[in-house]
Amino acid sequence: MKLLTESQLFPPVDVFALGLQSGEWWIEVCENYNKGSYRNKYRIMGANGPVLLSVPLVKGKNSAMPIEDVLISYDENWQLQHIRTLKSAYGKSPFFEEYFSTIREFLDKKFKYLLDLNQEALQLMIQFAGVPIQIHQTVNYTFKDDLHTSDLLDKRDFYKAKKVQPDSHFIKYPQLFEDKHGFIPGLSILDLLFCTGPECIVYLRKEITRPNDSPSSKE
Repeated sequence: MKLLTESQLFPPVDVFALGLQSGEWWIEVCENYNKGSYRNKYRIMGANGPVLLSVPLVKGKNSAMPIEDVLISYDENWQLQHIRTLKSAYGKSPFFEEYFSTIREFLDKKFKYLLDLNQEALQLMIQFAGVPIQIHQTVNYTFKDDLHTSDLLDKRDFYKAKKVQPDSHFIKYPQLFEDKHGFIPGLSILDLLFCTGPECIVYLRKEITRPNDSPSSKE
């Protein structure tokens, strides 16, 4: 089945794994903006635990606004904050030097629209991860009632930015602060890249498991 999600900024590892398994990843661009998702947020791992980074939007009724019209706000220097936070979190990771300079250059760009930021971020992550995923954008909104006649795996708004779903599936991989916090699911693909580098695709191809599976099944 083909994967269908909302537009996400530096999507979670497990969404990438589903995209790789599906081969085709459809991005819903015919929707209205919805709060509480990864549309303008991404979760990374810091020394003191998970950190949720957010891109501020121009004030207004974004929830009633088509996603393609949502504007990024530059009233505050969120780009510098993100760059500094990533450097602090992953400066000692095995593959920090391999990816950080390009990610910093990307974050320094001033995108007008959130959708454009997300699309370029997704393409950059696909390039880094080396995953053969075809990315498409919807041309019409797909209503849930119509999904029974389609070959789409609908994961729109399944992944919540502020709380990992208890029934979420995840990929187990070595994390930088795992000895201190244990394995933390639901992190951005950035975490997997900084921690595993070229081996990223190997982990993305592993079987997706559930949080309550036995430790032996996650290795």
